[in-house]
Amino acid sequence: DVHGSQPVAEIIAAASRLLRLEPRRQHAEQRRHARAGCLACHRDVREAEAPGGSVHAPYAAGACAFCHDPHGTARRGHLRQEPALLCLSCHAGLQARIRSAKAVPHSPVNAGACLECHRPHASTAPGLLVSEPPKLCSGCHFLAGEPMVRAHPAFTPFASRCTGCHDPHLVRE
Repeated sequence: DVHGSQPVAEIIAAASRLLRLEPRRQHAEQRRHARAGCLACHRDVREAEAPGGSVHAPYAAGACAFCHDPHGTARRGHLRQEPALLCLSCHAGLQARIRSAKAVPHSPVNAGACLECHRPHASTAPGLLVSEPPKLCSGCHFLAGEPMVRAHPAFTPFASRCTGCHDPHLVRE
């Protein structure tokens, strides 16, 4: 049963009560209960939350359906669009920079792999990052290698914050 331990009859009854509300109240009631309702089954999402970390604004507002279709899609996580398109639908400034004629996107950005570096709901790191630089960057870049050390003579790459100098989304703008 996809609704966990809550009997389907209870869920149908709750939905029926909600549908009898006037539209304005119905919307407010849905938003108030959406996050709690979703997290009743999706406990792994709640476990990603951490004090002092970062939280995705739609998730914090209980607007799960902004990104996810509760009725299901063929996409992983029942996303309304492919992840990169979904992310860029809100991050218009980043989208404009990436699509600029002179832009050279970082390879994960070019591949539409936002979730390689960012968590979708919450993170212990700022900016919903999977982990903080340089640890995050070292997952793909060999920071202690001779080419990296030679390219950064004034820094110790594996002990520096890469994003202090480098744009994580664009290699060149």
